[in-house]
Amino acid sequence: MKKNQQLHTSVVFDIDSASVAVSLLSYQRGNTIPEHEIFTKRVILEQFNIEDFFAETLRAIDKLGMEAIQKSPSPVESIYVVVGAPWATSQKKVVHYERIHDFILTPEIVEEALAKEDSDSLSRNLDFHNFENLQVFERVTTNIHVQGYPSLHPYEVKTKIKNFDVHRLISVISSPSYQAITDTIERVFQQEPTFVSNTLISWVTIQKYFPHLQDTLTLDIGGTNTQVYLIEQDHLKEIAVFPVGVSHILQELTERLSVGKQEARSLLRLYTQSALEPEYKRKISKVMKEVFTIWYQKLFEVTDQLSKKKLLPSAWTFIAPRDIESWLSFHLLQEDGLSTHIKTRSSVELINISSSLNSISKEKGFDHIQDPEMVPVVDVIGTYIFKD
Repeated sequence: MKKNQQLHTSVVFDIDSASVAVSLLSYQRGNTIPEHEIFTKRVILEQFNIEDFFAETLRAIDKLGMEAIQKSPSPVESIYVVVGAPWATSQKKVVHYERIHDFILTPEIVEEALAKEDSDSLSRNLDFHNFENLQVFERVTTNIHVQGYPSLHPYEVKTKIKNFDVHRLISVISSPSYQAITDTIERVFQQEPTFVSNTLISWVTIQKYFPHLQDTLTLDIGGTNTQVYLIEQDHLKEIAVFPVGVSHILQELTERLSVGKQEARSLLRLYTQSALEPEYKRKISKVMKEVFTIWYQKLFEVTDQLSKKKLLPSAWTFIAPRDIESWLSFHLLQEDGLSTHIKTRSSVELINISSSLNSISKEKGFDHIQDPEMVPVVDVIGTYIFKD
């Protein structure tokens, strides 16, 4: 009984443009690895129309929330919502600070610089000025540069300096979307959730679970969008997004092959498994390539822009819904155009994050988490719960 009283029960929602997932977890106080995964479930979203799509997302949150609360053995103490495009967007922001006289860097000086920056309006300090009714839900310091150089332990530098830069991740969501998601969760749990960006989760995933990949380009393919992150020396350098995802791929397949959405999903999954009749596979191969090109052309535009600043790393990681993982990997590896953007003459090394997490999760102590996509999510949430 005493041990149960030490457990913290939390509900974590993972919301993107392809699915909604929920995990009901119990954490031993002070331990970021959950003690138990009591319940988990992921619902695939099917709507193509954006208004219907958001309504379906809210219904899925409500339904999964009701299932989670019914299975909870104790009162839920915290609720977290991990949200990405198209509902939320993130940007990098560099806060520069300098004084006339040299100084020793302290946490108080950094807080002073950030407080001044946060007091400015969004339209002044970020590129969100084209949008109205935005809710800032996340401000995270990713690293600090002391006199132009990144520092792992900036407060241990005891020599006087002239300036520093704080690199931050700022995430926003439209106020109506924020309120609708919050209201849906409050109706079920009678408490407000804490929002966390999918961008933060993706960065931490590479940093913590793939430490050998200090330089990588990460693709997060959702239902209506694909998010792209450039990571250099473990630092989040660039964030980009383009409005093509799994829903567009499925819609193109249903129209070009005259099949239903479920059959289109099955074809994507079976295409790389030698499970289709050879003649039928040859017949649809051209369509498959054309549909892939719709997504790839938009990706190529992004990589083209990024590589103008600096050549891209040869290690590419990606996360995608399970039914298109192999199909996407198959076509990406056949694209000769990728080599024009990378640092070396070697071919692109493509790493499936979900598949890799299946093997990594056991050694990290997360083998009891059924959904591999939720491993880094519940790890980061554990840090949030006990950060104070």
